[in-house]
Amino acid sequence: FEKENSGVSSTRNFGLSEATGEYVYFVDSDDWIEPNLLEETIELLENKDLDIVMFGYQVDNLDEKEEIINTIFLSHIESTYSKKEALALEQNLDIDLISLLGHACNKVYRRDLISKNNIEFDKNIPLFEDAILNFTVLCKVEKFHVIDKCYYHYIHRPVKSLSSNYYENFLEYNIHKNNAIENFFNLWNIAGQRFLALGWITGVKHYIDSVFRYKKNLSFKEKTTSVDDVVNHPYTKKYVPIYQPSGFVDTVYRYLIRLKCSRLIVILALMKK
Repeated sequence: FEKENSGVSSTRNFGLSEATGEYVYFVDSDDWIEPNLLEETIELLENKDLDIVMFGYQVDNLDEKEEIINTIFLSHIESTYSKKEALALEQNLDIDLISLLGHACNKVYRRDLISKNNIEFDKNIPLFEDAILNFTVLCKVEKFHVIDKCYYHYIHRPVKSLSSNYYENFLEYNIHKNNAIENFFNLWNIAGQRFLALGWITGVKHYIDSVFRYKKNLSFKEKTTSVDDVVNHPYTKKYVPIYQPSGFVDTVYRYLIRLKCSRLIVILALMKK
């Protein structure tokens, strides 16, 4: 098939509309996969009567000469999680597992799971589209399996990525992601508020950083107003009391956000810049 470049979500949706096979898998053209990925995942899908299988991935960080500097592995213990016994998932839940749950490149799906539920990538959201789709998909299954192997190789080059841009509607996109994750937690009866808080406040910090690092045509007053808006956002008020910082800078951010000290947050953002 040939399709004019119209973004990753639109392209994936086109692929889904044309797919006729029993299973679906998404892989980015810059990356590569282990040769036994499909064989082993589909075997599990069939033998365990699953609709989705998930696995780990590794990030190969390259330098400007395209040589690997280091490799980061992200995986989870071999497990089958079911909605009926969701306590097991809640007990093993951490930020790494949530990250694995949110990606599209580390899952093989039974195509009917997506097509019969009319699920597709939101082409109007350029951020978090993987997480929004995957947590929506997970709301439709009774169980899923995690393989502890890293089949996928994500190639990270020293170039500017989408996540390094300023998005005026960043908070709106973050709300969509947050709601998708929260819906999954609620359906599976998982107490995951601390992870929702971590995701939201991390997004707030990223947004503030992007305002000062990448949005150079905004005046200082406009940037400060942007900080005021995010600090006073209802979701920020909801999650900052639950948020558990992991270091000194995060602790300072939480303190300043909680006290709505926008000017001091601006100074902190300028120091990071």
